[in-house]
Amino acid sequence: AMANSEAPHEATASTIFHCRLIPPRPDFALTMTEEERALMGRHADYLREKLREGIMIMAGPVADPAGPWGLL
Repeated sequence: AMANSEAPHEATASTIFHCRLIPPRPDFALTMTEEERALMGRHADYLREKLREGIMIMAGPVADPAGPWGLL
């Protein structure tokens, strides 16, 4: 029996989200401006850091024949 009437602590429970990042235009990956390329570089650096920290479990581009998109 439990020593008190509280529910067991659920600190180990994880919540997992799937995010599909849809680009602003279908050919975005192939036609980025220099400003967009720099922004996407910072975006990728941020995601890599979250992967290293263990906050995220996956992140990257999806080579969809209908047009690439991002998966987090």
